[in-house]
Amino acid sequence: MRIKERIRDNKRLLAVFIIIAFIAGCAVVYLTSHDLLDNGDYLSEMNENRSRILVTGLNYSLNDEQEQNYLQEEQKKEEAEVQQFQQEIQQTDNGEKNSSSNADDIKDENGNHNGAGGEDEGSVNGDGGQGENGEGDNVGGKDEESKLPSIKSSLSETTTVEGNFLTFSVEAVSYKKVKIKSFNLKVTANGSRLSSSGTDKNGVVTYRADGMLVDGVNEISVTATDEEGYTAAKTYVFNVDLNGKRPEGGTVKLVIDAPSIGLGTLYKIEEPFYEGENAASFIDRNLKRAGFAPQTTGTIAMGYYVARLNKPGISKGWEINAAVKKRLDEINADENGPPISENTLGEQDFYKYSGWVYAVNGVYPDGMATFNLFDGDEIRLSFTLWMGYEYDGTWPECNL
Repeated sequence: MRIKERIRDNKRLLAVFIIIAFIAGCAVVYLTSHDLLDNGDYLSEMNENRSRILVTGLNYSLNDEQEQNYLQEEQKKEEAEVQQFQQEIQQTDNGEKNSSSNADDIKDENGNHNGAGGEDEGSVNGDGGQGENGEGDNVGGKDEESKLPSIKSSLSETTTVEGNFLTFSVEAVSYKKVKIKSFNLKVTANGSRLSSSGTDKNGVVTYRADGMLVDGVNEISVTATDEEGYTAAKTYVFNVDLNGKRPEGGTVKLVIDAPSIGLGTLYKIEEPFYEGENAASFIDRNLKRAGFAPQTTGTIAMGYYVARLNKPGISKGWEINAAVKKRLDEINADENGPPISENTLGEQDFYKYSGWVYAVNGVYPDGMATFNLFDGDEIRLSFTLWMGYEYDGTWPECNL
């Protein structure tokens, strides 16, 4: 039985092979009859024709008529571009001719410009006129001198100085009428650089040459540079008599007090001040004359600040004002404890932001060195427990 079954299976496999061979033969005959097996360039030709689609957007290839039309269109485009370019050149040439003609028309019989064409006579001839735009424009002129900054100084009225003290002002303005700030000014006294003492609201910068003068001829040089880099310079020459008596400018009152810790007025005086003297110089001189030993920062000319006053018994018997103490407790102010001795009083005693503050005529200026004194001024130097709030109205109920 098994032998018969195996013979039957072999017959089936043989029949399958015969059918497959027959189908393969038919396929070969079909392809050969249609010349498909012999065309080895079929794929390359197809790729070539297909690539033309990306360029022309037409069929796989162009016929003769389409190709001629395509070339004609391209030629027309090139001719149109050339024609347009030639027209633009011609228009430019015509514009230059018209401009030259207009320039000739506005000359007088002597061959000079008569100021027409939108410019005034001042701006053309360089006589300093500002033109119709006025402030902010170039003031005219044939060279860069018209754009140099202008410099003014109180030194222009100074011929002789008595003593080794000098305060003066400088004001520099660009050709655009813009005030030039102090860091764009270079001021020297006999070759030594000076730092500004301050700038007022009008842009006037103050300088001091105290202690920098010499007996005889002195020079102060001012150089100003605007934001565009234009630079101008002026030199002022004057005589100094170091042994001469410094002229007075009037009298000033000075009050030193500490009511916030119950000590009231510690010192009070009315004294003359010198012409051009600032608050720092006046305070420093009179503190030392009254027997105080001030600890200060900065200089009389710049950044002067009284950090501490030392004098026997200056803080003896202190007691914090009740209204001030209430405010300090409300803000949970940082306490530092009392002074290390009764012979000193200064910053960070009692509280973190304590120290000496000053006012002139009830107003608190920015700094002692920046304020120039006038006859009748009153200076108040007060010890504060918290940034001057008990004096300047921040805590009005204190009213000290």
